[in-house]
Amino acid sequence: MRYPACSVAAAVLIGTGSFAAGTDEAAIAAPKGSQLVFELFADGGPTWSTDDGSEVVGEVVAKADAPEPGAIQWLLLRVKSHQGSGPLSGVAYIRRSDTKGGAAPKTGCDAHHLSEQARMRYSATYQFFNMTN
Repeated sequence: MRYPACSVAAAVLIGTGSFAAGTDEAAIAAPKGSQLVFELFADGGPTWSTDDGSEVVGEVVAKADAPEPGAIQWLLLRVKSHQGSGPLSGVAYIRRSDTKGGAAPKTGCDAHHLSEQARMRYSATYQFFNMTN
């Protein structure tokens, strides 16, 4: 089965994620009583959808600095909306970890660059959790 994340097809990886040394894992730990449903590696955004049209939108509830320089923060998100009845319908929390890239540029934010936008690509591991209680 294929799960596109943010319009990018991603392979589903079942299991637990690994965390790099120096990251505050407790800050982004899934809540007590949650159970890992699936894990995937993808280019991200706050909305995830599957081929059957089911979708979830997350909101940040916790952050931790990434151990890799130039990588965006690791996050714990709570699902704030569901659509459809597919594999995402029971997801309550999403954890973003193992980020690569995505940090804002260190230069270019001055009067000569007004109204310019920079899109920073990144990738991450996403773990999807449901609540077992």
